[in-house]
Amino acid sequence: MNTESNKFRITTLTPIAISSGEQIDSFEYLIQGNYFYRLKTDEILSYVIKEVPQSIHKISEWVETKDEKLNNQSSSNLKKKGTYKLNIFDFISNHLNRKDLEHTIRQKIKEGKFIRYKMPTNEPNVSKLVNSHIKTADNKIYIPGTTIKGIIRTAILNEYFYKVFTDKEFASEKIEILDKLKSELRECKSQDNKKKKDAKNFFEDEINEIFNYSTKEYDAKYDLMKFVRVSDTNCRLPEEVCELVLPKTLTAKGTAQGQLNALEVIKKGVSFDFTIDFDIEFLRAVEKSIKNQQKYYRKLKKLFSITDDDLKQLNNEEIIKKVMNNIMDYLYNYLVGIEKLDVGFYDRYPKNSKKLILPKIGDKDIATKIGWGGGFHSKTVLFNILDEISQNNGEIKKIYEEIFDLFRIGQTPGKNTKPKKVDLHKFPTSRKVSEINNYYEYLGWIKIEQLW
Repeated sequence: MNTESNKFRITTLTPIAISSGEQIDSFEYLIQGNYFYRLKTDEILSYVIKEVPQSIHKISEWVETKDEKLNNQSSSNLKKKGTYKLNIFDFISNHLNRKDLEHTIRQKIKEGKFIRYKMPTNEPNVSKLVNSHIKTADNKIYIPGTTIKGIIRTAILNEYFYKVFTDKEFASEKIEILDKLKSELRECKSQDNKKKKDAKNFFEDEINEIFNYSTKEYDAKYDLMKFVRVSDTNCRLPEEVCELVLPKTLTAKGTAQGQLNALEVIKKGVSFDFTIDFDIEFLRAVEKSIKNQQKYYRKLKKLFSITDDDLKQLNNEEIIKKVMNNIMDYLYNYLVGIEKLDVGFYDRYPKNSKKLILPKIGDKDIATKIGWGGGFHSKTVLFNILDEISQNNGEIKKIYEEIFDLFRIGQTPGKNTKPKKVDLHKFPTSRKVSEINNYYEYLGWIKIEQLW
């Protein structure tokens, strides 16, 4: 297989959180001093049973006692019930009455025993659940290639939609997209619609079809993005690059709501390296295998700015250089849209409230957002374009407003009133942030740079 590697670096501009989908219960961790420890509870229990053999018969008794206390709590104490922690040290100290053994185990944990990993934290009062960052099997931190490739795909789509809505050369595609948008709206509004959709997958089928090079129904094996291959980053230890934070939902009015799980995040200022491989022979093979080559060439031009002449006249290295330059340009153009939203929120945020800081992005930096808390628009590229184009196009503005109304995006529900509609020019109305010392910071911002 003929591929060419290009080396890149990601540097975090703010804390980022890429969830593994796992939630860590209070039984599985310990916060001691300035560290969060992920415990090996099976090893701790084995140690306790070895030291206190009769404890094996007391564990189920202890759990039943705790369950009974929880179930007997009155509704007036629901808040207390929601933050109640079930942890192994309560069992050792209070149920076995072995505070000496608890002290010994805590000391061993501090020395690095009985733990999977540790990371710094300044949050002693963490709620029951902690959202885990994605890790390798041996508990090392990395950023998945699929996450990076996803943002590249989104940047390509951003460029594609911009061309469709603004370039006369793609007038027919613009009509087609608008017709599909209207059709999707009708389907979602229909009482008979059995295909439930939310805003994030509202246009998913149509977007997948944009990358489909086959005449058959979309399948990942017919996706043009197959020729772009992104590696996972290098791995690093959690204690070196991570921290535990309590995220908050910050409103444009300056209020912060904190009923969110604690997060394992990669700290600001941390770097990871990865590679992008381009399989140009894949593009040439597809060119030879399909019947409708003109349609194929048109897709390559719209998505990657590759022409049929490029495939015929340029060698692989020249095509790779062109594609890479285009992708970096697309990422930069995509930055403009999502940065505008964070800057807009920052400008509306009351200056007499706790300080909110923007990520430091240089004029020539290629930055973007990934992971949890990045915001609605960073994951739904179509709406970025509709937002921008709708300001000068009444037809698109109407479609954009209908989508927001249909999915109640940004609407604030009232107790006895209809939900208040969001002002599209004042969206987003809130942002997920981390609280660092005496200020708030956005989540998800990274810088991407090519290593020469």
